Amino acid sequence: MPVDRCPRAARGHKTGKVLAEQGDLAGALAMHREELGIDRALAAKDPNDKARQRDLSVSLAFVGDLTARQGDLDGALAAFRESLAIARAVAAKDPDNTEWQRDVSVTLGYVGNVLVAQGDSAGALAARREGLAIARTLAAKDPGNTQWQRDIAASLNNVGGLLTDQGDLPGALAAHREEPAIDRALAAKDANNTDWQADIALALIATGDVLGAQGELPGARAAFAESLGITRALAGKDSGNATWQRNVTISLNRLGGIEQSQGDRDGALAAFREALDIERKLAAGDLTDAELQRDVSLSLDRIGDMLLDGNDHAGALAAFNEGLGIRHALTAKDPANKQWQNDMTLSLTRIGNVQLAQGDTDEALKSYQAMRENCESLTKTDPNNGEWQYNLALSYGELFVAFYRSGDRALDAARAGAALMQRLTALAPDNASWKNQRDWFEKRITALSQPPAQ
Repeated sequence: MPVDRCPRAARGHKTGKVLAEQGDLAGALAMHREELGIDRALAAKDPNDKARQRDLSVSLAFVGDLTARQGDLDGALAAFRESLAIARAVAAKDPDNTEWQRDVSVTLGYVGNVLVAQGDSAGALAARREGLAIARTLAAKDPGNTQWQRDIAASLNNVGGLLTDQGDLPGALAAHREEPAIDRALAAKDANNTDWQADIALALIATGDVLGAQGELPGARAAFAESLGITRALAGKDSGNATWQRNVTISLNRLGGIEQSQGDRDGALAAFREALDIERKLAAGDLTDAELQRDVSLSLDRIGDMLLDGNDHAGALAAFNEGLGIRHALTAKDPANKQWQNDMTLSLTRIGNVQLAQGDTDEALKSYQAMRENCESLTKTDPNNGEWQYNLALSYGELFVAFYRSGDRALDAARAGAALMQRLTALAPDNASWKNQRDWFEKRITALSQPPAQ
């Protein structure tokens, strides 16, 4: 914002940004809200002063960002939409001012982000497509402006991600394939610009994800392999850059997943293990970063799954138990974090499956019971969350198998699971996975309810 127009507000926003970086979101939000009040008062004195109006739009965006980070999505959306309305009005008064046109595009991105978090993918897609159209218009006026080109690439990434979520894979692929082409053109202008190289790598990952979802495994593998080459080169230039090191692990894990799908077990396991080694170093370097700790647990899951497929039960169990230990620690530090709790459910499921494969039904039952209790705890916090209800039903499926082997209470588990799935399928009759799981339970109830043959 123009610091000469309102120096106190500018200082306040700077202080708020520092507080946010230090983790004091409440303090940062209070600071930004105070400066928002100043900007409102100044803008109200002269509604025709475009610079004052723009300052108000920027202040609202700061407040929206902090509000969203504190979990108040409705409040964030209200702030961003007010910011957008002001940005539109300012830009309309001076259509040749490219910065003010860009303000509209950027704020549309903020609105889209909140709508995604609220589950309104259609609204988010509309906002992001409008932002993309503005970015294209700006770039057409000034093709040599790298900022406009990067805005197009970022918008394409966001649009492609939403199209993927909506199942429009051809549309998503078109967006993601255009994205790296723009990034390559930018990088060709300045081979020393590492940010642009990183953009190419991430765009290739997005492209590979869609190709993999379409079953085009060779194309996906080529995209992930190229991405890995770029991320390795970047990480080699600066071994202390944690972001670049983490990008190497993302490429490795994607490549390993494709190699696993193509039947290259050794190649997949090697990729997953290399990623795990890097993730362990990153996590050890910053014990306060929960996401780095979680990365380790996810790689342990991948490796454990591979070992289990190869009948290495002991190795798989060791990997899964280590992952569960990490998730226990994360949950203990942040009991309200539902992601950590859901991750624990996945660990307990895997551990129970290995124990069952080893013939240790009693231990498997303990793991599945813990899994069920964890699922029940999650569903109580949000009874309308279909995914968690489904996971709870799956826990009854695991218990059914273990109870059936032990000769006890299998029918009770099947009935509990069927009741859950009947409620879910009534809410979403077109969900094929839910219908299949419901039918699975009902077939077992029928089989166990029949009198024994004479």
